[in-house]
Parts: sequence; C-alpha cells; structure tokens
Amino acid sequence: MKQDDLCFKSIDLKAHADVCVQFRRDSFICSLARDGFFDGAGPNGVDYLEGLRQRQARFPDGYVHLWHRDKIIGQIEMQILEEPRIGYVNRPEPRYASFTGRDQRDRDDASDQARYGAERDGPLDRAGRDDAC
Repeated sequence: MKQDDLCFKSIDLKAHADVCVQFRRDSFICSLARDGFFDGAGPNGVDYLEGLRQRQARFPDGYVHLWHRDKIIGQIEMQILEEPRIGYVNRPEPRYASFTGRDQRDRDDASDQARYGAERDGPLDRAGRDDAC
C-alpha cells in the first residue's frame, strides 16, 4: 500500500453512518474485550451517531475517515478534552497491517506515547486532506 493511495476525508455521516458504527463498535470490543457497545449507543448506534454529530459540529476537523483509494479503512475521532488526555483510532482488520513498514513494536511505542501525552514532533500535516482524494 503506497502512501499516495491514502487520504483523509471528513466523516460524511449521511453517507457513512453505518461504517462509523462498525468502526466504533470494533474499537469498543478491542478496548474493553467485550461487546457491550449497543448498551450505551442505542439500537443500531443511534445515540452514538447523535453524539458524533454534536461533537463533529463543535470540532469538524477532528472526525475523519482514512481512505485507501475508494475504500474507507480507518476512522479517527478526536476531541479537545482537559482530562483525561486520551485518544483512539478505530480501524478494522487487518489490525496489524503496516503502512510504513515498521513492525508492531514501533506501533505499540507510538500508541503508548499518544496514550500518555508525549508531544508530537510537529503540527499535524494537513496535506492529503479532503481535496487530495
């Protein structure tokens, strides 16, 4: 998979609500090791989707899908929170596919850095966002 084949687009809830629910449910199962997503998300994820609409309205750039050519392969939901300083990237199988050629230890290290608030090397690069797809 070449980096040129990847891009980020703002989540289009009208077109991809079902995809959002699938990604979020998968992240719930992976994070909590149980499938209780719909307990709090409502039937078919309606409560989750309403919350996502509200959060996206407050911070539109924080909710994006990762596309590989014409297929959504990941979902990023970012919020500006004071505490706790955490974030998640929702991504389906193959869970350990590499876009950079680095092995799982590198990704685990990066995940730990993000989880514990380590600073990034620089600002987020907006190249490849929306209009580049």
